[in-house]
Amino acid sequence: MLSMLRLYTAGDSHGVKLTGILEGLPSNLRVDLARVKNYLKRRRVFKGRSNRQMIEKDEFQIISGVEKDVTTGSPIACEIKNHSREKPAFPIYTPRPGHADFSGFLKYQHEDIRPVIERASARETAIRTCLAGISSELPISLGIKLMGFTERIGNMEVDEVEILEYDSKLEEIRDSSDFYFVQRERDKEAEKMLKEALERKETLGGAVCIYAFGVPPGLGSYVHWERRIDSKIAAIMLSIPSVRGVEIGDAIKISKCFGKESVDEFSVEKDKISRKTNYQGGIEGGMTNGMPIKIRLFVKPIPTQLKSVKSFNLKSRIAEGTKYIRSDICVVPAISVIGEVFLGLVLCDAILEKFGSDNFYEIMTSYERYMERLKWM
Repeated sequence: MLSMLRLYTAGDSHGVKLTGILEGLPSNLRVDLARVKNYLKRRRVFKGRSNRQMIEKDEFQIISGVEKDVTTGSPIACEIKNHSREKPAFPIYTPRPGHADFSGFLKYQHEDIRPVIERASARETAIRTCLAGISSELPISLGIKLMGFTERIGNMEVDEVEILEYDSKLEEIRDSSDFYFVQRERDKEAEKMLKEALERKETLGGAVCIYAFGVPPGLGSYVHWERRIDSKIAAIMLSIPSVRGVEIGDAIKISKCFGKESVDEFSVEKDKISRKTNYQGGIEGGMTNGMPIKIRLFVKPIPTQLKSVKSFNLKSRIAEGTKYIRSDICVVPAISVIGEVFLGLVLCDAILEKFGSDNFYEIMTSYERYMERLKWM
């Protein structure tokens, strides 16, 4: 999935801690630890979360690889302690449809489902968000702006926002929204939907948008299938629990159009090249094209319901309903944060592949030389 970076995590949902290692970041990259801390806070605190988020603080500790807020070039090791450590004291034999319970139990031949529940939990994304947030410092240091936000929750009607350049006001609106919308009027509708879901004892999915602005053309490659940047983005986004679909640009919309209506035509004004549309989402032929990267993620409702659904007992083979395990009502806003830093992770990997990987100063020199060559754009 990644060419230059390697990212590993370990730990369970209710274990002592989550641990992660990120290998491949260059030396001399300054890390804004407050920004990384804010990613973790935004992932954790919003309406629709379970009461576990009041227990967890997601305070991370960097064990190695960063000294005085600057990377050393060595592998970066981080950990996040779990405060909620109460595991079920009894075996669990009833798989929850939509989770890893059934297949994981069969694959690894466990005594019961508990080990599957612990490791397959979305709690693991906390440590990945931390490490991906650190890696996002490289594209940010080169002037790239990352922004994720909630587009819709449930089946709410959406007036799509077309964004062709970064606007800090949109980030301010998002950060003041209870659900991370860039249109604050949607909060009231989402609040009503959340209330209805609670009354029905069900959960809600939705969709999020992730943007990257200021991305130079030429990241990724067309020469080998595994180096295409869109395939890497899709793969890492689908690794987020609950994400069931990835759209790049306006793929669904243009799939209904004739060909000419689907291309982003070039315009030349005063010897400068520009485009007035971004249907391709900033990626053509497996490479970035200089337009903003635009990704849409489709998020399924959390399969764990407050009310029982039909299942069976793996031990007795007798039909029975699922038992409730504490979960969120809606995680869509969290996906917008995770997706934002995961896009940063892929861009970091692509930057290292193109501009060098040993130390930040050499990368910056190579990047500036490349951008000087493209200044006519």
